[in-house]
Amino acid sequence: MPRRSVLVDPAFPSRLKELREQRGVSLRRLGQHVHCSHGFLWDLEAGKKQPSVSVALLLDGALAGNGELSAMVREMSADSRGHEDARYHDAPSGLGLEFAPD
Repeated sequence: MPRRSVLVDPAFPSRLKELREQRGVSLRRLGQHVHCSHGFLWDLEAGKKQPSVSVALLLDGALAGNGELSAMVREMSADSRGHEDARYHDAPSGLGLEFAPD
């Protein structure tokens, strides 16, 4: 089975916060709506954690982001790291875990 990696546009945290504040939604209220803790959402806005593709879709729906947030998060094969979109180049690569080759 191929390894999967999530790539997040570096602008995701600030855009998430901007959309949330424009809608006048608290972190707690948003967390209740998307079934995530407000602490996790705070970490997303601070850039300390990365969203999964499914969480980005939920946030998009909750904040009426019209696909903007979900377009900033991609899942790809970890084996194809050399073919990344340039805007994801400086994005954190996750938890810093390395896997031995199969």
